[in-house]
Amino acid sequence: ALCAEALQEGCSEPARHQLAKALAAEEPADQALNIGTDEAAQVVAHFCRHHGADTRTSRTMIDVLLLLQPPPSPADLWLCLAALIRRFAPVALLSGAGHALVALCRLFESLLLFHDPEIALLLKRAGVGAEMFCVPWLCTAHATGMADLLTVLHVWDRWLDGGEPLDPVFLGLARLNLCRDELLLCGPVPELAQ
Repeated sequence: ALCAEALQEGCSEPARHQLAKALAAEEPADQALNIGTDEAAQVVAHFCRHHGADTRTSRTMIDVLLLLQPPPSPADLWLCLAALIRRFAPVALLSGAGHALVALCRLFESLLLFHDPEIALLLKRAGVGAEMFCVPWLCTAHATGMADLLTVLHVWDRWLDGGEPLDPVFLGLARLNLCRDELLLCGPVPELAQ
C-alpha cells in the first residue's frame, strides 16, 4: 500500500519503463559517495543527480523502502522515494535547505514550548537546539534514529493515506514525549548535548 499511491501518481507505464532503462544504464555508484554498490545505490545516485538531493539522506530512506514486500523494482523504488520526499521531506530537495531547516527547527521549538514547556526549557538550559535532532528527522521523514524500520514504513503508509505536510514535525514532538521521563532524569547537563 505504501508504494501503490506513489506509483499511481508517479508516472505512466511508458515513463516508468523509460526510467527503468535509465536506471539499468546507470553506472555503479561512486565509492566516494559511501552509499554502497548495490542496485539501490544506483537508484540513489540517479535520484540525487536528477533532483540534487543528498546521497546519505536518500540512501537512508531507500534502506527503509527496501523492507517492502515484495521488493519494489528499481524504478518503483525511485518513484516511491520521490513521492515520500516531495510530500514529507521536501527540504531535502532544496538547494538552500539550511534556511528552511532553521525555520522548521524554530517552529519545532515553538511547538515544543507550547506543548511541553518543561522539556523545551530543559533542552534550552542544556544548550541543545532543535537542529541537533530535528534536522535528521526532517530530512529523512523520521527514517533516522528509529530503532524499528518497519515502524517507519507503517508511519509513511499512514502519512500517504491521509497525512499532512507538518506530520514530521508533530511526530518529532511525539518522539520527544516518549523519552520525556529520561530527559527529565538527565536534567540540563552538558552531556545531554552529546
